[in-house]
Amino acid sequence: MKCMRIILIFAFSITLYSFGFDNKEIIEIRLILNKTYGVGLEQITIKSKKEIISRINSDKDGLVTISRNIMKDSIDYDLYLTSLGVEGTYLTTINSKTTGTIQITLPKQYKMRTGKAICPKCNKISKVYKVIYTDPPIVVIKVVRGDTVYSPIFRGKYYMDTDVTNDLNPKWYCEKDDILY
Repeated sequence: MKCMRIILIFAFSITLYSFGFDNKEIIEIRLILNKTYGVGLEQITIKSKKEIISRINSDKDGLVTISRNIMKDSIDYDLYLTSLGVEGTYLTTINSKTTGTIQITLPKQYKMRTGKAICPKCNKISKVYKVIYTDPPIVVIKVVRGDTVYSPIFRGKYYMDTDVTNDLNPKWYCEKDDILY
């Protein structure tokens, strides 16, 4: 009887240490910079359907820890790099089932097909446009009830309305997913 009790306590202890102390309350994102930049801390913005959920700064080593408490089941969250001087570059999508450490090398390199970068979200090149950093041409898309709608897309290019850029800024735009990457 005493031997059986010891075996049960031992098995119960192993179970607690196996499952109880596994750090599943956070998701780790490791940002790896290929070049040396003046800013040491990068910021990640977490969005769900274009709504900002949280903004988290990395530590000096490029580690971002995201608490699972902000996530709901079966909802995807998009991560964007939104550091000082960086225009919201799409990084990846996570959800409540994401496990382990996600490593992201910056600046991002994308697979190309027929001269366009494949969208990292939908894996397509249709409706993908090269980003141009300059003032966009003024082109009226349509006028509805007195409202004029302008588009940043003109002749197969997406115009950013700024001349300031760096290696971490997005180089492509996917109209289908409405993301800059």
